[in-house]
Order: sequence, then structure tokens, then C-alpha cells
Amino acid sequence: MPRTVVARVENVESDSTDEEEDDDGEEQHVDEVAEANQIYQQHQFQRLGGMKKIVIPLNSQVCKVCGRKGHKAGFVGSVYMDCPFKPCYLCKKIGHTTATCPFKCEPGHGCTAAAATSTMNLSAALMARERGERVRTPPNNKPPRYQVDAAILKLHTRRCCCLEFHPTHDGIVLSGDKKGHLGIWNFDKVHDRTVYDTVHQALLNTMRFMDSEMLATASSDGTAKVIDIETGAPKTLINLNPGGWVEGAPWVMMYGLDVVPSMHLIVAGDSEGVVHMLDPRSQDPVGRQQLGKKGTKISSVACHPRNESIIMTAGNDHFARIFDIRAFSSNGAISGLEGGGSGGGASVTAAPPLPDPDPDPEPARKVPAGKGGGAPRAARVVVQTRGELASLAHPRVVNAAYFSPHTGGKILTTCQDNRLRVWDHAVTASGYPDREIVHSHDFNRYLTHFKAEFDPKDPTESRIVIGRYISEDFDGQALHPVDILDISSGALLQQCIDTNLTTISPVNKPHPRRDIIITGSARSLYLWAPVEEDEETEGLAAAATDGASTSHAAAAAAAAAHRGKKKASATGLGGSSAAAAAAREMVRRASKSFVYFDSDPDGGAGKRKGGGGGGKKKGGPPDDDDD
Repeated sequence: MPRTVVARVENVESDSTDEEEDDDGEEQHVDEVAEANQIYQQHQFQRLGGMKKIVIPLNSQVCKVCGRKGHKAGFVGSVYMDCPFKPCYLCKKIGHTTATCPFKCEPGHGCTAAAATSTMNLSAALMARERGERVRTPPNNKPPRYQVDAAILKLHTRRCCCLEFHPTHDGIVLSGDKKGHLGIWNFDKVHDRTVYDTVHQALLNTMRFMDSEMLATASSDGTAKVIDIETGAPKTLINLNPGGWVEGAPWVMMYGLDVVPSMHLIVAGDSEGVVHMLDPRSQDPVGRQQLGKKGTKISSVACHPRNESIIMTAGNDHFARIFDIRAFSSNGAISGLEGGGSGGGASVTAAPPLPDPDPDPEPARKVPAGKGGGAPRAARVVVQTRGELASLAHPRVVNAAYFSPHTGGKILTTCQDNRLRVWDHAVTASGYPDREIVHSHDFNRYLTHFKAEFDPKDPTESRIVIGRYISEDFDGQALHPVDILDISSGALLQQCIDTNLTTISPVNKPHPRRDIIITGSARSLYLWAPVEEDEETEGLAAAATDGASTSHAAAAAAAAAHRGKKKASATGLGGSSAAAAAAREMVRRASKSFVYFDSDPDGGAGKRKGGGGGGKKKGGPPDDDDD
């Protein structure tokens, strides 16, 4: 039986006497509908050529997005067709749909490749740039092909929010979830896991290791803590809501966090635009500073890997800002940064005193609003904070801003306008970025924010990993790839897909030493491992490590063969050859060695008394991180 698909046909007839067409713009609307549907038909004919079609008149279709007749928006099989009268969901520009977006058809479209700096230090690269020299970019260090090799299913009771690898044990990864629980997974043993459910009372947003035993965390319950991962015992460093949850009262949350182990310093940002300096050895916070717009959260804090006094913040005020924390001390805004004293506070050398301000206030400087895809924002007037070294404007919320992991010479930001922005030289970063990469990571609600992560194993500091929001059609199945990109050119090096992972993957972390990637998707964790391109399908059952994974992989291969047979009958190809080709392609997407452990086989974890696990809880701190 050939597959049956629903297709639209062009119908441009209009009744000029209809009372609904009494304005001059309606005629243009009809022409636009006809043109949009003609493009849609061509696309569907190319993708589904030779298959049986059911014809539905246009006047029976109503779009749920714009409310107009003549077209529909939504999934057609595994392909989502967006409304032709709305901006492209990927690049946010008008004139085309997401399916025909040039940034989707050609990843890296519009990006100018960077000059290579991997063979020279930062000073030499800057000198070469000033002299006008152009160094040839070395060939990309293409990553291996990844497949899901192992998984711990339903480790958490709610969705995963953050990941962090153990600094010395290469087989351990830690994860935090929306309920504030801390999970520890030994992915070398797959089944070995520990969950501490008394660490926080709301989202565990960020965590960083102080050393091999102590973990610093920031949570939406308004606390920053240090956790002993051996016992799960927490030590609260700061609590912004000491009175607990009071209905209608203000509630302050902690979001971004980073550590400077050599200084015993923890830098954490909250939902009011304040950055807190904390020292685990001290009973009280070292200090605090208003670094973001008041009332906007600081979602990301990053410390420079080479210069410990430099930090970068980003958040809902649409800026990524770079600061020198030594200037805070000279300003007197943060007490105790000079260290010493009985409290054992952090020791930070104070910067030379800054010059006194002029009698007349210094004119505020205008900061460009970036080159985002949405409507251009008017130039904003920004008054520089003492200690601020750079202010990088964005059109929308900035999910994360990081320095490159080894030299700190590059800056990478993830913005909600579906752009990744790159500054090739952090010391001169200002205004517009050197590169904008269009990538799908804007979403509606109820997902952890996507954050692009550098791959620490890449010596050129050009490879990043980030999940993709918009699904892709892979042989009739909608999958959400995990993308590996080259930020020096915007090229898509690899899209990691596997039929064992069908949900959206917003949290991804490349291992700093081993060639693996851990993905947090919904309540589960998945391990991506490289596979050889010449692996044969005959070893499918033997390669699986237990009966469950064997049946899982075999079922995937059988499903692929069945789809291949159906496709062959629809296109007139030989059934056996087409089925074999489809099976081979499917096996390449379904790992032969996939091993998983179900932490909640009965599906009862996370459900409250009385059945369902959905809905909002009554009372208590907020458990959602919507903006």
C-alpha cells in the first residue's frame, strides 16, 4: 500500500462581491496565499513525488496561527509547515518559511570565516590583524560520528537543568533537575547512580566543582550552597529568602554561577541583577554588586580561565558584560575583597584607584543593539558601571556567555533570537560580534534554556556543542539533533541523531578529556560515543550488551526495513534492495551497543498523590524558570 499524504491545491478564485473583501489589502492577501501554496506544493511534490494524494480545497482550511483561510500550519507527518504570513521561525525574517530558510538549507550562511590563530599566541594574532595580514584558516578538525551508546532513563523526577563532569573521575557526571535534586551517574557502569533529593527546593540552575569533593550550586530557591558529593551534605553560603515562602512576597532566585578555586571564590548571580561574592571558608558573603539591570536575572556567570579577576555576566537585560572585580574593591561597593581578617574571606588584590569622576557627569555611551533577526531595537543608552570593561548588546535575552576554555581569547554567547555570537578577540570585544551563526534554540515554554558549550578537547577553541529545537525529518521520524558547530566559519560539523533519543535535548556537555558527550533530555541522561563508519549490520545482536538493548536495536532495524519496503513499493524500486538500504541507514542512527538502565520502570517517580504528575503546585517556591 502506498503511503497516503495530505496535500494542498491552489485555489485563487475570489468573489469580488464578498463583504469580507471590502479593503484594498485583501486582493494582495489572496495573491500571497496562492504564491505561498504554490511553493508548498512544489516542495511537497519533490519530497513525496509518486505517492497518492488526497486533495482538500483551500477554502476548508483555516490556519490556527494567523486565523486566515486557505492554508494550515502544523505538522504534516514529521515535517512542520509554518504559517507563510509569519516570520521564519529560524532566522526571524520574513519572505520565506522555515523549510526554505537559507540558513537552514546552508548552515553557516552569511558567516565570514575567521583568520586562524591556533598556531600563534593572542599577541601575535593581534599584531598580524593590525598589519592587515590574513592567515589561512587550517582545515577543520572534524569530530567523529556519534551515536547514543548508553543511557540512564528517568534518573530524575523532573527535567534535567544542568550537567557537570567530575574533575578527576572521568566516568562520573553530575546533573541537577527542576526539583533541586542532584544526580550522580557513573556512565561506565551505566546502572550505578545516586540521587540526593534534599539539596535544594527548586531548580538547580548551575553547578561547578571547587575541588574533587566539593560542588558549588545555585538554585531558584534563592540559595547558593557547597555540596559534599560523597555524603550529599550541603552547606548554605547565602540564602536570599531567609523568611521562606510567603504568598505574594518577593522571591529572589539564584541562576548563574562560577568558581575561582585558587581564590576560594564563588561568583553567583541572582534574579535582581546582583552578583554575590562568596567564600566557603567564611560565614558571611564577601560582598555583592549590582552588575545587571535591576529586576532582571543574571542567567550566566563565567570567570576568565587565565585572568582570575575578570568575569563575564549575561542575562535578561539583553547584555553580556565583562568586569574586573578588583575595581569593585577600590570602589568600596564590595567589602572584604582585600581578604585577611578573622573571617578568612577571599583574598583579591585591589586594583589601582580609579580616577575621580569629572564634576560634570560623563556623557553616556551608546551601545549598538546587535544584528538580531527580530525588529531592530533602538540604540540604548548605557551608563558604564565602575569596573566594566566591555558591554556586548543583544536583541533578546542572553542564555549564556562564555570565554573560550583554554586561552579565554574568544567569547561565545547564546541569545534567544536564534543567534550564536562570536567575538574572536576578547581583549578588544565591543559593539558588533565578529560572527553571527543562525541556529534553532529559541523555544516557547517548559524547557531548560539552550546553552552552547565549548568542547575543551579542541585546541583551536572553535568547536561547540548545542542542542537543536526545531525537529528534522529523518525517514519519517521527527528527531531533534545535537549539533556540533565550528564557530570560526559557522559550519555544521555534525548533527548527532539516534533513534534511541527522540525528545528535545537542551542540556549538552562535552567531556573535557574523553571523546564523549552527555545529553540531558527530559528526566534522562544519554551518552554519545564515537562509532566506526564501517560497522556492519550483521553484528547488531552480538554487539548489544544485554537482552534489552538487543531487542531495542533489533526492533529499530526491523522498523527501518519495514519502512524501506513501503517506500520501495511507493516509488517503484525493488523491495529487497530498498528495505536493505533503509535498514542500513537506520542502524547507523540506532547504536548497536546501546545499553540503558531504567531508574523508574514503573513510571511512578515524580507523580504526586492522587495520580497525575502535571499541573502547577500550590504554595511553595516557584518551580518554573519562564521569563
